[in-house]
Amino acid sequence: MRCYQGACWWLISRKHGSKSRGIGWLIRPGFGIGEIIQGPLRARFAQVTVAECTVTQVDRVVKAIAAGHGPGTARLARSVLKSALGMAVRHGLLIQNPVRDIAPIAAAAPDGDDPGVRVLTPAEVGLFRAAAIAWEHGQAFKDLPAAAQPGSRRRSDIADVIDVLLGTGMRIGEVLALRWQDLDLAEGAAVLTGTIVASEGGLKRQPHTKSKQARGLRMPGFLVATLLRRRTELVADSTLGLVFPSRTGGPRDPSNVRSVIRRIRAGIGLEWVTPHTFRRTIATAIPELSDAALQLGHAGTRVTQKHYRARDLSGPDVAAILNAYARGEQMESPGTQK
Repeated sequence: MRCYQGACWWLISRKHGSKSRGIGWLIRPGFGIGEIIQGPLRARFAQVTVAECTVTQVDRVVKAIAAGHGPGTARLARSVLKSALGMAVRHGLLIQNPVRDIAPIAAAAPDGDDPGVRVLTPAEVGLFRAAAIAWEHGQAFKDLPAAAQPGSRRRSDIADVIDVLLGTGMRIGEVLALRWQDLDLAEGAAVLTGTIVASEGGLKRQPHTKSKQARGLRMPGFLVATLLRRRTELVADSTLGLVFPSRTGGPRDPSNVRSVIRRIRAGIGLEWVTPHTFRRTIATAIPELSDAALQLGHAGTRVTQKHYRARDLSGPDVAAILNAYARGEQMESPGTQK
């Protein structure tokens, strides 16, 4: 048995307690652990049998995942491998679990060496939106060839999706779960009530967000204009009333949106951009930390500050004070009594 297959069967047993079900829906991109198996583990273990999984090989793979995807992804990959190979030990395919003896995964760089959260500049936002519109119309844009693009606006509405990401800071699953009944376009208001998730039967609209609570948002004018236009132009009918339905009218797969974004970003030098990048960009653009946390639906400001806001590297504005000292002058501080 290949190591990759062993990881798939472990995931099957984890979800259902048996090996009787197919594995396709479990390993689709965007499904958490399944995405780890489908991506980094499959790439490195597709041709490696369980018996060939040595401590040295597993250690090398986990380190490569850490270098390419970060320590968090590497820890999740290690956990998947440990459980999958542990199942192999229980079934007599291995004598011992090699994952137990690999080196610890190094933590992320300390704050002094960490460039911090990366967000889009206004110029990069404009560049990405322009490239997305070119993609929809099948037009060449910089290094993005026209032949690689869909060529039909109604088959690809990625620019509208990006407008919602930029105008709200929603997660991609929340954007695709948005319904017309959740919007008050006259007032510029929206209420988030669900997200798109994968299930055994396929994609479904989950009737609550990640935080388990609905939250209201005020929409900027450019987004209201986008949605008003979209409501009049939308071709696909959705029984769920979705703003962004699939071609058949059901929930749209978030992984398909990620795939289009990957194609667009590769042609304009923004290979690091994901749907979540727009969420971080919004969190950084909002001046007040507490407002940013509320916009993103965080219970407090700690997560917002640590993971969603780019650090301010401009430094304090003390140039006038330093100029005065350089001239031999003494400036009064704001609290000096006269």
